[in-house]
Amino acid sequence: MEVKAARVNWQEGWNSDPRLEVLVDKIPDHAELRYEYKEGMYFAEADGYVAFLFHSGVPEQQDGFCGRHHKLTMQDGTEVTLKGPWSSRAGVANLLGFTPSADVSLTDDEGAWERGYTFFAAHITEEMFRQAVSRFCPDVVVDRKDRHGEMTPFLRRVEDPCAVCKGSGEHKPLYGRSDSPVPCRWCGGTGHETDHEAVLSRFADTVKKEARRKLE
Repeated sequence: MEVKAARVNWQEGWNSDPRLEVLVDKIPDHAELRYEYKEGMYFAEADGYVAFLFHSGVPEQQDGFCGRHHKLTMQDGTEVTLKGPWSSRAGVANLLGFTPSADVSLTDDEGAWERGYTFFAAHITEEMFRQAVSRFCPDVVVDRKDRHGEMTPFLRRVEDPCAVCKGSGEHKPLYGRSDSPVPCRWCGGTGHETDHEAVLSRFADTVKKEARRKLE
């Protein structure tokens, strides 16, 4: 699988982490993947592409993917059918010691890339992730971030942006009639806020103030 292009969706104006969008020549056929197992996680990696599913085995039939059955081929050639497995995230697979990987938005459709949608929520190795950023996103730095005890790659601009507006300095209004962006209340519209704990503290204070106001 070859990376043909990559870019960062900064999720500007939304309280979501930046997401790497990746265009590849061809996404591997899932039927060709060979899985290994550890602590409920079934993990496969092929040419930089990563796939994983979680199934504890108790009970045998679970409710993931609406109970759909997934037939997997293990590395020793045996076949396993997971009944209602669950999707997971790269951080969990990394924590279990599998090949380090990262969550991305992926497509092998040139038309989808040009439109800016529709991508697949997918995973690639951290090595491929870093190479894609280095090659196609020269103004972006790859850090590692601890989320719930799980280490995963995290994207930021070369200059530290506000943790909420991602450096845009603005928010797209979620409600109301106006479509005009408004200044980010966390960084005051500067686009820079390096102290994430301060952001969260201010958010908590705002919630408390709103709660008190409703009680008055």
